[in-house]
Amino acid sequence: MKTSLLAILLMASMLGSAWCQSAQPKTAADLAKYLGADRERVLYEGAKKEGKLVWYTSLTVYKEMAKAFETKYPGVTAELYRAPAVNLASRILSEAQAKRYIVDTIETTPGSLMLVRDNKLLLPYNSPHLGDYPEGSKDKAPAGLFYSTVDRESYAGIGYNKNAVPNADVPKSFDDLLKPALKGKIGISNEEMGSRVVGAMLKQKGDGFVKKLAAQDIKQYALPALGLNELIVSGEVPLSFTAVDSNVRMAAGRGAPVAWLPGDLVPANAGSLGAFFLRRNSDGGSRDGASFSPSSAMARFSQNGRPAPACEGYADLPMTP
Repeated sequence: MKTSLLAILLMASMLGSAWCQSAQPKTAADLAKYLGADRERVLYEGAKKEGKLVWYTSLTVYKEMAKAFETKYPGVTAELYRAPAVNLASRILSEAQAKRYIVDTIETTPGSLMLVRDNKLLLPYNSPHLGDYPEGSKDKAPAGLFYSTVDRESYAGIGYNKNAVPNADVPKSFDDLLKPALKGKIGISNEEMGSRVVGAMLKQKGDGFVKKLAAQDIKQYALPALGLNELIVSGEVPLSFTAVDSNVRMAAGRGAPVAWLPGDLVPANAGSLGAFFLRRNSDGGSRDGASFSPSSAMARFSQNGRPAPACEGYADLPMTP
């Protein structure tokens, strides 16, 4: 069976490569490993025939990325679905079990992609951009191919509004979060990043500390990191220990009165790109149309052909994750 050409397109090299005389790939597996000089042209022409890319992601800047994608590739529309990583994996597995093959490309945390991989729903691929990425960032598949590649990292720490938290009360460590002056002023995300930070606290400080912290009347928000950051910017949430460094730095660069500090530990949250193995027809069945994905995105996650430093996030995008 073949996937849609659209999934391959998202991982394709930059547009404009010349046609070559080599045999053209015919199947999804062929396209996934194809590195000919005409790779981008083959993918783009096939994708335009299909007309759209279905992208599932846990990114918070997915709309901005989709707009850049559609600008780069006229004639291909990005159809988007955003959810926390755990929810994405559950949705993909449920759709596959029901033989509803909808998604083309997936960008989410490695753990969720591994779950999809272990259910044999990821298409192994290669890309001319992968040579720029460290070996540890690539989930290896047989025959020199890869199931997914880490394209981003985010770092959680203490973000605060300088107008809402006096300098004397700014916490410099996990223990400082227990200051009486901070009671009722702390908010956290209850999405994946929040779980990672609390897990780090349990490892570093133990269950007793977390119970004391709970007594600080901490408010939980069903928001991704970027959404919570907007509440810090406005002062509605004076302080959070689940704030992402790049979000805070970007807001500060725009003039917001916010700052970020590392905690005792700095949990990292990564994102990876993968391509779904199957694509459905309008009648609900799987189809034979070539497809696959992650590398135009990889080019966008690079600076001068090299992977962007993890702590810089998406340096070439208007917003950060």
